[in-house]
Order: sequence, then C-alpha cells, then structure tokens
Amino acid sequence: MYLGQKCTVTGKDAPILYTYYGDGESVTITPNFLQEIANGRCEVILHLRRLESLTEAEARELYAGNDKETVKDLHWWITKRSPNEVSFNPTAWLYLLSLGIDLFQGIESGWAKPLETNEQ
Repeated sequence: MYLGQKCTVTGKDAPILYTYYGDGESVTITPNFLQEIANGRCEVILHLRRLESLTEAEARELYAGNDKETVKDLHWWITKRSPNEVSFNPTAWLYLLSLGIDLFQGIESGWAKPLETNEQ
C-alpha cells in the first residue's frame, strides 16, 4: 500500500540492503525491495505523514477528485478514527496513501515514524 514511500530498514541484512536499495539513511519501497521484506531479509519502519500534515492544496485536490459525500465521510473517519463504520470511494484512500499519510495508526502503533514537514 505504501509503494514509493521511504522506510528505515532493520535486521542483520540492513547494511547490505541500504547499500543496494537506499541512500544510506532510508530506502524507497519498490516492488523489488518489497520482495526482500516478504523473503524475511529485513523488517522496516515506514516514514509516514500524520493526517494533520495534509496541506490546503492537497485537501483541495482531494475534494476536487471526489464527491461531497466521500469527502464528508473521509473527514468523519479522520476525526473519529473508525474505519469500520464508513465506506466511500477508494480513490480518496489511494490519494492519501500516495501522499504517505498514516491511515492505519502506524505511528501510534510503533511500526511507522512520523515525517517532519521538511522531510516530505
């Protein structure tokens, strides 16, 4: 779901994987790197943005690409954090995932770290 986003690699093979896939500090999740994770060569900590970091321009683009009910439902979900009680156009989800927005409370759960605004 977070293809194209950055992550920190952990595990015994981390130095090798950083050299091959990364820039020394992080690795971009690509389909090839995803295979390394699936093969158990490493674990990752995703670098994600908090929902609150959504800029006005991004919010406008989200609003323009979806109907009013979708945006209303998404806003309700963001503020109430109850994904089981809302359904809407998956285009909004895909857009937010492409921005690296933490939709699944990964930061709070510890499997992701928050990006600072200047890291985006």
